Amino acid sequence: MSTSFSSPCAAPRRVYVDGACSGNHLPASSGLRSGGIGIYVEPAPGSEAEAACVSEPLRQTAEYPATNNRAELTALAHAIEWVCGDRSPVERHEAVLVLCDNHLAVSTYNSYLDTWSRNGYRTQRGQPIANLDLVQRLERAKALAQRRAHPVRVAEVRAHRTEPRDVAHDTLVWRDWHGNHCADELAVAAVGAPSVT
Repeated sequence: MSTSFSSPCAAPRRVYVDGACSGNHLPASSGLRSGGIGIYVEPAPGSEAEAACVSEPLRQTAEYPATNNRAELTALAHAIEWVCGDRSPVERHEAVLVLCDNHLAVSTYNSYLDTWSRNGYRTQRGQPIANLDLVQRLERAKALAQRRAHPVRVAEVRAHRTEPRDVAHDTLVWRDWHGNHCADELAVAAVGAPSVT
């Protein structure tokens, strides 16, 4: 998958996000679900700095139990808020590409937000959309991203692949595998952590 940028700047900083949920198949009332988010920000090219990472349990309540989609939407919103905030691991002059392996989260950010907002946060069939709290959080994060000098772009990355063989570690193929793999490990590690409600 290739993503083009019209910015004359250097290649964008790549930020990988993932969400995980244990017990996603169980009824919400079981109390056995647990979720987590992972964010992996590649170091700047040529930098000796370590990658910036987030691994946090998914906040859940009786009204909003952990699900895989909630974890993915939360990870995406959190990453955008982080790179646009005062404690950003990314310099303000850098373009940012956030890569997510969840099609729904990417489509929500890139396509559905505007339509849902115009339709009063209802589906084409007139039903209330799921995860409204996170959709509105993502909407606010997108507004932050659009105010940056160099906007934040969101694209889909292939998930759960094996490590590419016989490719240099500076190629996009390997970097995308590595970044997605790291974000996935961070999200899975957070699943077992205590959840803050």
